[in-house]
Amino acid sequence: MTSAAAVSGCPSTARVYHPTRFVIPEGGKLTVSRDPDRLILVRRILVVEDSASTRSLVRAILEDQKEASTLGPLEVTEAQSGFDAMRLLPRQRYDLIITDINMPDVNGLELIHFIRKSEQYRTTPLVIISTQATERDVERGKKLGADAYVPKPFTPELLRDTCERLLKNAPAPRTGNDADG
Repeated sequence: MTSAAAVSGCPSTARVYHPTRFVIPEGGKLTVSRDPDRLILVRRILVVEDSASTRSLVRAILEDQKEASTLGPLEVTEAQSGFDAMRLLPRQRYDLIITDINMPDVNGLELIHFIRKSEQYRTTPLVIISTQATERDVERGKKLGADAYVPKPFTPELLRDTCERLLKNAPAPRTGNDADG
């Protein structure tokens, strides 16, 4: 099913299409509930990484169906640079941020500084993934406000366990239909 919205009264008309997927339960009856206990809670994760292959790997690890029960339902958003992340952060509320350090324009350390100065993200769990993993690098990242430092290359288990540990201690997620956080 596809829903559409049109804006008229301007010199031109704009249409926005938002694909919507409904799953009708067995028996063919769909019910809508406002009961908070029946709403699906979704964790939103922002992955900031300039390498498309690493972004895809992180997404695949987090969305792995076999492991979905440990992290719960996730919505993963990708940003290919620190600058892109800075544009996305005010538009959506994220429960966890994963960032690389070495990126063009705004690097990961500058991004962390920006995030920790933001009232909205001051306490959001933040994971650094980087090839720069000397003791000094890890100390500097944590001093800026990172909650965890995962050196590249990493195993799926290490990244997943790190995210699970941080999300377990984070505030409860919002409902899947909560658009503005």
